[in-house]
Amino acid sequence: MSRVAKLTIIVVVASLISIVIVIARSSHSAEQRKLALIQRVKQSPDIPINFTNFEGVPLIIQSASTKEISATDYYQLTGENASGANRFSAFPSVTVVNEANQRVTRLMVTVGNRQTKKWFIVTFREANIAPQQTFSMTARDWSRDKSAGANGDSKTGTALSKVRDFDEPKLWWPGGASANNLVFRIALIEFDNGTKWQADEVKGSLW
Repeated sequence: MSRVAKLTIIVVVASLISIVIVIARSSHSAEQRKLALIQRVKQSPDIPINFTNFEGVPLIIQSASTKEISATDYYQLTGENASGANRFSAFPSVTVVNEANQRVTRLMVTVGNRQTKKWFIVTFREANIAPQQTFSMTARDWSRDKSAGANGDSKTGTALSKVRDFDEPKLWWPGGASANNLVFRIALIEFDNGTKWQADEVKGSLW
């Protein structure tokens, strides 16, 4: 092999190594930016969600809140297209009190947005709420079961793994939480003896 050929190979290898280093640094920098954004979201103020404790509901809501991010933050966090939405809201953080005389083992809630007229059913599958116990769930404790638009058509989602952090698309839904747009209600409660309580869809209208 000639000296020129050897030099050419060395230059090519060095160039490839430089490219790999640049890509690695860029990837590391992007990951650092994402981690910083996740931390900023966690430290952002909680936005209260409107709720009503309807008569006869075994679980009394004490508080419900969410986080809100911009479409730009949503893309940077998840890598997903913002689907035309300007703002995104996280699944709710909720505190409830079990006023029934039985242990609650499963809980479903409905969260809707007055502005977009879209609603979501989210489930807490590992509930273990003793009678008279106060219980809190964070945004990362939920799984999305079903969503619907203004026409009421619903779509059942596939089984989802446990949410790990705010960079997962399944933790967010399109629509802002400001201006009292969000509403929240208990949809279904399952007890340890197998019985269920379910909301009256007429009395419990989101809007």
